[in-house]
Amino acid sequence: AAYLEGQKQFAEAAAEYEKIPDYQDSKTKAAHCRNEAQYVEAKVKYDAKDYDGAITAFTKLGPYLDARNWILKAKYAKASDYFGNKEYAKAAELFKELKEINDYLDSQERMEESEYQLAETAYAQKDYQAAYQGYEALGADYKDAGEKGKNAKYLYACERLNAKEYEEASDLFSNLKGYKDGQDKFNEATYAYAKECYDSQSYGEARRYFAKVPGYEDADSLWNEASYNAGISCLKYNLYESAIDYLEDVKGHSDVKEKIKEAKYGYVKSHKSRTNETTYSYLKDLKTAGYQDSRAIYNELYAWKMTVTTISNCEDSLFSMSSLSKYDTWYFSLKLSGG
Repeated sequence: AAYLEGQKQFAEAAAEYEKIPDYQDSKTKAAHCRNEAQYVEAKVKYDAKDYDGAITAFTKLGPYLDARNWILKAKYAKASDYFGNKEYAKAAELFKELKEINDYLDSQERMEESEYQLAETAYAQKDYQAAYQGYEALGADYKDAGEKGKNAKYLYACERLNAKEYEEASDLFSNLKGYKDGQDKFNEATYAYAKECYDSQSYGEARRYFAKVPGYEDADSLWNEASYNAGISCLKYNLYESAIDYLEDVKGHSDVKEKIKEAKYGYVKSHKSRTNETTYSYLKDLKTAGYQDSRAIYNELYAWKMTVTTISNCEDSLFSMSSLSKYDTWYFSLKLSGG
C-alpha cells in the first residue's frame, strides 16, 4: 500500500490500506488516498474541459486542500466557454453566481459584458423588448447602453402602437416624450387607449388617460363626459364617495348638482353615525340645501340632550330619593350629550 501511494496510484493504495484497517494508521491512510485519487481525477476532468464533471468531483471532496477554489475556477472556465460560444444568458447567470461568491476575479465585469452582448443579440434579432430591458438593466452609464436602450424601447413602443396595443404603447412612450417624436406618439397612443376605454364604458380608466393629454383633439371634452358617466355609474352601484369625486369635476351638465346631492344623501342614509365626519359634512350641505328629510336626520343624530340627577351628598354623589327632605340642601348634576 505504501509503495502504491509513493507511485501516486492512490485508488489502488486506498484499496490495499482498507484490507488492513486495524494496522497502525491504515484507516487514515486509506481516507487520504481516496481523497487524493478523487482530487487527481477532478483535475484531469478540469484539464479535459469537462467542467461539470470537475465541479461534481471537487464538490465531493468538501474542504479537502483547495478543492473549493477549484470549483470556482471550473465554474469561471465554464462561464467563459459559454461566452465564447455566444451563449450569453448562460454565461451571465454563471458569472452572476461567481460575483455573489466573494466577487470572484472579474466576474462582475464579465457578467455585465455578457448581459450587454445578450441585449446586442436581441437588438440584432429585432427583439426590441428584450433588448431595451437588457440595456436598461445595465444602466445608462454602461458603455452606450443608455442611448441604445432608448432606441430599442422606442422601436418596441412603435411596434405596440402599430399593433393597436395602445395602453402598453402609451406607458412606453411616456418615458420617451423627449426622444425623437415620442411626444406625438405618446399623445396618439394615450388618446386611442382612452377612447377605447370610453367606448367600452370603462369611464374611470378613460378619464385617467384623457387627463394625460389635455388639449389633444377632443380629449378635454371626452374627459368631462367620462367624469360624468363615471359618477353616474358609481351612483348606480352605491359608490357614493367616488360618485361625488367624479361629479364635482363635471361642467356643463344641468343635473350634476342634483346628482351630487343624491350621492351625499345615499352616503348619509347608509352611514348613519354621529361620529362619522363625512356623514356630518354631507348632512350640513344637505340641510343647508333643504334636501329631502336631511334636517330631520341631522336633528336626530346631533340633537342636544340633558340628563338631570338629584343627589343628597355633594361629596360622595350618593343618590337617594328616600333620604331627601325639604330641610336638606339639594344638589343637581347636569349631563349634556349630543350635538
